[in-house]
Amino acid sequence: MLCESESLSDCERKYSQTEREALGLVWACERLHPYIYGRQFTLVTDHKPLEVIYGPHSKPCARIERWVLRLQPYDFKVKHIPGKRNIADPLSRLLGETAQREKHHHGSDEYVRFVAVSATPKALTTREVEEASATDPELIEVRKAITNGRFENCKAYAAVANELCVVGYLVLRGTRIVLPRSLHAQALTLAHEGHLGIVGTKQHLRTKVWWPGMDRAAEKHCNECHGCQIVSRPDPPELLRPTPLPDGPWRTQP
Repeated sequence: MLCESESLSDCERKYSQTEREALGLVWACERLHPYIYGRQFTLVTDHKPLEVIYGPHSKPCARIERWVLRLQPYDFKVKHIPGKRNIADPLSRLLGETAQREKHHHGSDEYVRFVAVSATPKALTTREVEEASATDPELIEVRKAITNGRFENCKAYAAVANELCVVGYLVLRGTRIVLPRSLHAQALTLAHEGHLGIVGTKQHLRTKVWWPGMDRAAEKHCNECHGCQIVSRPDPPELLRPTPLPDGPWRTQP
């Protein structure tokens, strides 16, 4: 038996109740990483929404989505127990007078690897994306903007600022990698490999990557694809029209 506790920072106290509960599970798993990593275990909670948030069909907000990624290395299921049947452990609620927040970064490598495996397109490696992102002028400005909250130099990203985060040199929008400009053409080619048309190409891209104007770039790439133009449906035949008759014998119709 092990009892642990942690106080919230000033910023975390402003979270909603569900977000605080979700963060608590992340903190507990990373705190107990040496004991639970590689094992199947059950997370017991009296907060019912966590069953859905950490379930297989969850579609949470960007902040909780990043916490879901941090828990991907662990093999667990969430079990809800109503509060009236859940006996709170007072030892887990004791805080020292000078409780110091400890940072545990051992889980970061695991969820970065998970993002790399699930969000990096085929024939692209995480190292390749990270090296290109490190020197990409646009993403350099985006990383600065995420840190200081000022998106004047990268206005195309301002609308999705709350969904962006930085992991190393990688920029993520939710669970998708923001690709540097030098890899856009390669990603479009990979997504259009099966010549599935504009809709199929967009769907492939949206599951893995993102950049401003990606949909327009996909449409342009498909419209300029030589193979698609050859096998595309030909123009419909013209309607049958009656041929005008000449005015009289031995007359021709111009």
